Amino acid sequence: MSSVPQKPTSSPEPVASAAAEVPSSPPVGAVTSDVIDLPSGKELSELAAVSFATSRSIRWIVGAGSVDSGKTTLLTSLYELFQLAPVGIYRFAGPNTLPAWEQRCHLSRVASENIVPDTQRTPYKDPTPTYVHLKIGADNTPPQRFDDILFTDVSGEMFEHARNSTDECKELTFLRRAEQFLVFLDSEKAIRPTSRWAMIGEAKSLLQALGQVYVERAFRFTQSDVQLGGKRDCMRQGSPEKTDGRLPPSKR
Repeated sequence: MSSVPQKPTSSPEPVASAAAEVPSSPPVGAVTSDVIDLPSGKELSELAAVSFATSRSIRWIVGAGSVDSGKTTLLTSLYELFQLAPVGIYRFAGPNTLPAWEQRCHLSRVASENIVPDTQRTPYKDPTPTYVHLKIGADNTPPQRFDDILFTDVSGEMFEHARNSTDECKELTFLRRAEQFLVFLDSEKAIRPTSRWAMIGEAKSLLQALGQVYVERAFRFTQSDVQLGGKRDCMRQGSPEKTDGRLPPSKR
């Protein structure tokens, strides 16, 4: 008597363990690829600015002038304008030094409880500058294209020392990277006959001193080149477009 053939049974599929489906956590202190290194937001030192410029194209702008000539005030006024609306064809795209900008703007805001708006003075420590960053885009460029700008924020004493000493002037090596060099003149002195020409003479001496050290030809500086913009004008007008203007014909 023959036996009925039986259907062979397949071996059961191996069941994956639940532990294999759950990825293990990285060990404490391990560096993972999804970590985002956020900037501190503080002003950049010379070394940090140079390192920052290695990862992108940077426009370096140096603002020079005596104490209280309005260098920091003009920068903060520009920053505040971008908080309200685009400036001309340019739109705000955010800085890497946001807390540094906000700190410089504090004394001009209601939160400071100041009766008169003011700007924090930039302290003078040594000839090493600090920088604030601003990223902007333009209406006539692609949305994903931006310009990165580094502005110097240095004390007026630095340039006063450079004007009076060739050795001090040689310490300002950051000027070699400048694409634009802006000289600030205090318009409060410009409207006074007793101080007007002394102010122009100081600016001329600064340009000549820097020209002898950093460029082959000296700067040309004439009376028609004078642009005004002091701290009080910036605070009163609240717009960079209104703080710079030539001396009227009656004042030249």
